[in-house]
Amino acid sequence: MVTGMPVRKKKEIVLVGARGQAKDLIGYLEDDGGYRILCLLDELSADKVLGYDVVAPADYDLGCRDALLAIGMPKAKVKVLAQYAPLEFRWQTYIDRRAFVSPHAVMGEACIVAPFAVLAGDVRLGDHVYFAAFAGAGHDSAVGAMSSLMPYSGLGGGAKIGARTMVGAAAHLLPGVAVGDDVSIAGTALVMKDLPSGVLALGNPARIVQEL
Repeated sequence: MVTGMPVRKKKEIVLVGARGQAKDLIGYLEDDGGYRILCLLDELSADKVLGYDVVAPADYDLGCRDALLAIGMPKAKVKVLAQYAPLEFRWQTYIDRRAFVSPHAVMGEACIVAPFAVLAGDVRLGDHVYFAAFAGAGHDSAVGAMSSLMPYSGLGGGAKIGARTMVGAAAHLLPGVAVGDDVSIAGTALVMKDLPSGVLALGNPARIVQEL
C-alpha cells in the first residue's frame, strides 16, 4: 500500500503592519509555504495589500494571537507594541530558511531574519530585532532590542549597537565600534568610531549631523 506524504499543517499568523516590511514578509512567508496569513493589522486606508485584508486594530476579532511585527522603524515598533498590547499577541520569531544563523548565536524573542542574512559566531540579539536581506553581523557583535539592520548593512566583529537603533541600507560598522541607543545611521554610512545615543550619523566616514 502506497501512502502519500503527510500534509504540512500551515501555521495561522497575523501580520501587524501593512506597509513596506509587511510586503517583504508576505513574500517570504508565501515562499516558505508553512504559513496561512489571516490578515494585516494596520490603520492604513486600504482594504487589501498584496491580496490580504487590512483590518483596523479596533475591528480585529479573528481569534488568532500569533503575530509577526511587520514594522521596520524602531520608534514605530515601540509605538505599535504599546498600541497592540491589549490584544495580547504572542509575538513570533521568523528565520528564513535561506538565512545563516550560527548555532552559537543568541537571539531574543520575536526577531525576524530575512533571506541571506548572516548571524555569525556568537552574535547576540535583543527582542524584536529585524535583519533585512543580506544584512550581517560578525562574531562578538551585539544588537539591542527593537533595532533594525536594513539590506546589505553589517556589523564587523565585536561591533555593538544599542536599543531602537536603525542601520540604513549598505551602512557598516567597523569591528569593535560601539553605537548607543536611539541612533539612526544613514544608508551607505561607514561608522569608524563610537557614536553616542540619540544622534543621526551619515557619510564616509560617518559624522554626527543631528541630535534626535
